[in-house]
Amino acid sequence: LLFGGVVYAQLLTLTPDDPLFLSARLLVSVATYVTGFTLFAALYLYNADLAPAAVLAGCVATLLAVEVLRETESAPGETVLFAGVAGVIVGELRWALHFMPVDGYLAGLLLLLALYVVAEMLRSHLVGHLSWSHGLEYLSVAGVGVAVVVIARVLGS
Repeated sequence: LLFGGVVYAQLLTLTPDDPLFLSARLLVSVATYVTGFTLFAALYLYNADLAPAAVLAGCVATLLAVEVLRETESAPGETVLFAGVAGVIVGELRWALHFMPVDGYLAGLLLLLALYVVAEMLRSHLVGHLSWSHGLEYLSVAGVGVAVVVIARVLGS
C-alpha cells in the first residue's frame, strides 16, 4: 500500500499543474530520504566490508540524488553527472566513517545528512535559487543532525 502511494505520487509529480503536485513531491522526497536512511544503516548493520560498503553507499546516494535532482529539468546527462558527484561524496564519507567511533543507525544518519546537504544544494544551484540563506539552511539542518549524533554517541558510551 505504501509503495503504491509512492508510485502514485511519482506519477503526480510528472504534471506540475496538478493541484496535488506539492503534496506528491513532499511524499516522494520523504520516501527518498527514508529509503536512503534505511539502506545506509543496513550497510552498517550487516557489517559489509569497507570497500564494497563505500561503493554501495555511493551508488545508493547517486540513485537517490537522481530523484532529488529530477525536478530541476536539467538535461538527463547533467542530472546524472551531478547525482554522481553526490554519490562520490557520500561514498567517501562512508569510507571516512569507518575510521571514526560511530556505526549503525548513527552512521546511517550521518550519510543521510551528507546526501541531504549535497543533493539539496545541487538542486538549488540547478534551479537557480542557491543563495547564502539556502546554503546556511541546509548546513544548519546538517549541523543539528551532527549534534544529535554526537550527543547520542556520548550518552551511549
